[in-house]
Amino acid sequence: MLGCILVVDDNVLVRESFTELLRHRGYSVLQAGDGEQALAVVRQNAIDLAIIDVMMPTMGGLEFRQRLRHARQRLSTIFAPD
Repeated sequence: MLGCILVVDDNVLVRESFTELLRHRGYSVLQAGDGEQALAVVRQNAIDLAIIDVMMPTMGGLEFRQRLRHARQRLSTIFAPD
């Protein structure tokens, strides 16, 4: 079975596009609109990879990644260009 990917972006169209593409390729995909939501998703689910927008309201991608590391949660991340 393929892994679970978290798509984190404040732009709904971008999130939906990534989600559709990844699901079509057989991945399980979860979504979050900002870093705060993403942290909640990570705490409640087994995520293998996060695709993260750098610039988002509330908590951007860089801060999200720092907080993951501070919490000692290992998660592979890819930053998506704006």
